[in-house]
Amino acid sequence: TIVGVFRLIFPAIIAGILGLGFLLYINGLRHTSGLMEFGNGPMHKGSLKEKAMRNGNAGGFVLAFIVLASTALSIANLGALRYFQDIIVAETSARLAIVALAWIGRPASGENIPFVEKMHGSRRGARIAFSLAISLAIGVLVIGLGGLIVVLVGFLTPIILAWLASKSFGGVTGAAFWAANDISRMTCLLTILAIS
Repeated sequence: TIVGVFRLIFPAIIAGILGLGFLLYINGLRHTSGLMEFGNGPMHKGSLKEKAMRNGNAGGFVLAFIVLASTALSIANLGALRYFQDIIVAETSARLAIVALAWIGRPASGENIPFVEKMHGSRRGARIAFSLAISLAIGVLVIGLGGLIVVLVGFLTPIILAWLASKSFGGVTGAAFWAANDISRMTCLLTILAIS
């Protein structure tokens, strides 16, 4: 991958920053914007809608800095032999976190999130079981039993995020979904480093 190429050319820390930049770019930077909006919630006074749409508060910048710096440093410290595999499992787990947040959370008042409504529909259990099974299969096939732990961390991280979203916004917002991706990527990469 291009992230692996960065490791061959640049020192690890620079490769980690460029690798994260590449991952953010291919995701369209939507997740980072949502991460900042999500971080603004606890800092901003006002209605839930105002909290969700507020840009420029310190909370958003601080949360984004912590999450993105931790992610870049984690990428920089991944083992060279499993670099690509670790990124695949972390990204898979980050996507699972979005699905899990939809399954756990309820939309904030005024939020029209069809994905959440679908995850609370008649096949709710089957949808999450299928998503979890696919993610676990990818994790275990790509990095072994450690992949099981990483995917479970990606699955459990949204529990905290759903609680924070409920407390700050009255439920899950679009920003919470985007934040779930970046925060879960970080927690999964930190888990990979911890178990390696």
